[in-house]
Amino acid sequence: MLRGVTKVSVPRTKKYDITKTAGFREAMEDVKCGRVTHYDSLQDFYKEMGL
Repeated sequence: MLRGVTKVSVPRTKKYDITKTAGFREAMEDVKCGRVTHYDSLQDFYKEMGL
């Protein structure tokens, strides 16, 4: 314990549910509308980007 500190407590928080976030909903909307790109490998991505 630190001098002068008598009690330290950490409040428990609810379990984080990523499906409730705006970012998750936006990403799922992108998938639904086809605004995603899939590459079979990192090398394919590099070719597409011209690297």
